[in-house]
Amino acid sequence: MAEKNNSKTDSLDLSSVNKSSKSKKTNKTLTQNLFKKQSGPNRDEEGKFAAKSTIGGDGGLANMKRINWTRFFPLVILVALAGGALVYISSAATNAGNAVYSWYSACGYKPMPNTWTNSGYKYWVNMLNKDPFNQDKTYASFKAASAANGIKKCPTNNPAKIAVPEDKKPKITNYTNIVLLDYLSPSIAKTGDSQKRANWAVDIASKKSVTSADYNKVGGYVNDIRANINITNGYKTSAQDKYNKAISNELSRNQGQPILNLIKEIQKEIEAQNGHFSKAQYAYKSMESKLKGVVTTDPKVAAFQTPKSSCKSGYHAQKGSVNISWKVPGTNDVKSGSINAVTCNKNKKGTTPVWDVTKASRVCTGEYIARRVNKTLTGTGYKNAPPAGWVCFRGADLW
Repeated sequence: MAEKNNSKTDSLDLSSVNKSSKSKKTNKTLTQNLFKKQSGPNRDEEGKFAAKSTIGGDGGLANMKRINWTRFFPLVILVALAGGALVYISSAATNAGNAVYSWYSACGYKPMPNTWTNSGYKYWVNMLNKDPFNQDKTYASFKAASAANGIKKCPTNNPAKIAVPEDKKPKITNYTNIVLLDYLSPSIAKTGDSQKRANWAVDIASKKSVTSADYNKVGGYVNDIRANINITNGYKTSAQDKYNKAISNELSRNQGQPILNLIKEIQKEIEAQNGHFSKAQYAYKSMESKLKGVVTTDPKVAAFQTPKSSCKSGYHAQKGSVNISWKVPGTNDVKSGSINAVTCNKNKKGTTPVWDVTKASRVCTGEYIARRVNKTLTGTGYKNAPPAGWVCFRGADLW
């Protein structure tokens, strides 16, 4: 018998909702019953079919005319919309177009932009595709532009992000590795080289008698160690430059402290090289008293030679003396005195002098070393005395 079509048909009785069940059967019984063969359109609370269906008789939903479609249609639409929404949400940020569309939606744009014709939408899609790594900044710009146009309900944070392709990710320079391999490692090598040359210098200087060739060789070691120090200082400067570059970029800023630690290690190498330099230099100076033609056999006594009166063509030598100080070899004692010196005059004696100390030519002989002293020469007989001159010395470190 068909149901009567009255007002009760379109109402829903909630009085029985959440009532406790009268069944005392266990879950195990219910589970077992699921796998038993049943028949009939209606089921009882255990999942068994019971009386005939009031909807379609013996054949389930055979009589579809009995369904009130006016009642069910809103539910069908709701389920369809919910399913569509889930599909959209799951793929909302799979690409720039979907992400930007989500931005518009999250900000409450009405109507939503036409993705085929809206120039603003296309602009933001292009911006997001161009730099997906900084998509939060792009969204911030979108949010600001929206606010300027009266849309002020955009979320604070980016509501839809996209995956960043590998080719769009910024390349972060490994400054730490550069400092380690290009600056610290060769600095360590320079220290090892300096130590080796300092030891060679000591071995040669320790001989009972030495030659000029030995002396020159040890002098070469001293110069090599000095060059190592200069190069290592250059490594330190380059490492500091890499540190500045690292901390200037937020992506590499965390490399700052490791680089500073490496710079400290480079400084330790410089200090070690300075020690080797002092060792080689002392050996070098100790050889001067052993050379042939020395004035004294005491290495702690400085020796000076009267410079030769020798100037380049067109210039005239002028002798005099200059007060200088020098460090006594092998000690920290400092002495001073008046030492013979020479310079050059472009004009002949008796005329106004034109001094030029650079025109002197080989004023020292033997093992004596020529040193320019920028002090006024005395005893020249000129009121306008020469401002500089050359002295010849050995076994002393002139100041």
